[in-house]
Amino acid sequence: SKGDACSVFSFTTIGDQDEMKMCLLLNVIDLKIDGVTIIVDCRTRKSTTMSALVELLPEIKVGFEDPFNTLL
Repeated sequence: SKGDACSVFSFTTIGDQDEMKMCLLLNVIDLKIDGVTIIVDCRTRKSTTMSALVELLPEIKVGFEDPFNTLL
């Protein structure tokens, strides 16, 4: 389920994280990238950025006992 309005930040308004945001968007667009490792200092809005990205993505069906949709 999507977050409530009080806890959602717009992905485009998160500043000073352009490289991280670009990597995450490319990972969403191109499945061959196969993941992103984020190594940054504390308090750099990693969780906020991920929550905002989730709000941009459509909901998907998840297979029974297959949360990563490896069988689809």
